[in-house]
Amino acid sequence: MQIWENYNRFGAHRGELVAEILSQFTDLSGKHVLDIGCGNGATSAVLYRHNARVVALDPQAEVTTDSEIQFIREHFENYDFGNKKFDIIVMQDVLEHLPDSDAALKKCSQLLKRNGLLYIATPNRFSIINFFSDPHWRLPLVSILPRSGVKFFVRTIFRKDRRQREDWAALLSLGRLIRLLKENNFQIKFVNHFVAIQLFENPESVVCDPLHLKIVEFLKKKNWNDKFASIVTDSPGIFNYLINPTWYLIGIRR
Repeated sequence: MQIWENYNRFGAHRGELVAEILSQFTDLSGKHVLDIGCGNGATSAVLYRHNARVVALDPQAEVTTDSEIQFIREHFENYDFGNKKFDIIVMQDVLEHLPDSDAALKKCSQLLKRNGLLYIATPNRFSIINFFSDPHWRLPLVSILPRSGVKFFVRTIFRKDRRQREDWAALLSLGRLIRLLKENNFQIKFVNHFVAIQLFENPESVVCDPLHLKIVEFLKKKNWNDKFASIVTDSPGIFNYLINPTWYLIGIRR
């Protein structure tokens, strides 16, 4: 429960991380942004404060009326945006929850303007770290299972989550993620190294697990943060295929 409480509490920190990353590629002012799976709207609010024009979509969106953010309580895969096009789409900890990641990325490609940006943060199916403790329930093996297997393992075997829910997270492999992005006309720019630096400057923008926060603090006290950040790369390879627990990337719509 503390993990999920922290996830909500640190929402603005994660939003600032998203804004910092996007600002490396474009000026946010005046940009039309779609925040898919906006949750409590924290990231949407940060982007709005950066003068972006934000549409925030989530079936359980916490709708507020104190800003010009347009909140939509719908599932992304079912909602018809008509002829609307966006400059930026944000998918923060969302892609693994959608029922059809292939269709979701195809729809994102159709919704983005040419040279538009797609921000993705999503966990690694084959990370050795996630294999021993998956990012959603801290259980072994779950990260490599298909969606039906995740539901059975979590609900029936470990009884970690007995709610009636459909968004059982099924993680993607790096190979599949890259293939889907390329098939949908995206040029890929990883920003993992930048996020690794931010992990030590503002840990709450990257992690919410109390254990992970303690590990970050320990590494900082030992002055190992630079060594840690140096192994985090922005190119496909052993680290990003089998070690890195979460990828951060920008897809540029060609």
